[in-house]
Amino acid sequence: RTKAGSHALCIVPRFLTGVVAEGEFPLGRKVWGDTRVMLPPGVSRRWRCAVSDRHVLGRDRIMVGDALRLFPVCILLEDRK
Repeated sequence: RTKAGSHALCIVPRFLTGVVAEGEFPLGRKVWGDTRVMLPPGVSRRWRCAVSDRHVLGRDRIMVGDALRLFPVCILLEDRK
């Protein structure tokens, strides 16, 4: 989403039965491997997760395993600091 020059990105996995076994959590690079979300040109490379307050870096892409390292959803807000 984009509003007034600011960007937000939500990462919410779906259909997880083929990704993790019952009772496991879909967290980290072990689960997500090289899965990524491509970013549009001109956005910041630094993002802050509104759920965990961690920072996630991404130049032209966000690695899903990094974004979902601690929690199975992530709301990333562009951090231009």
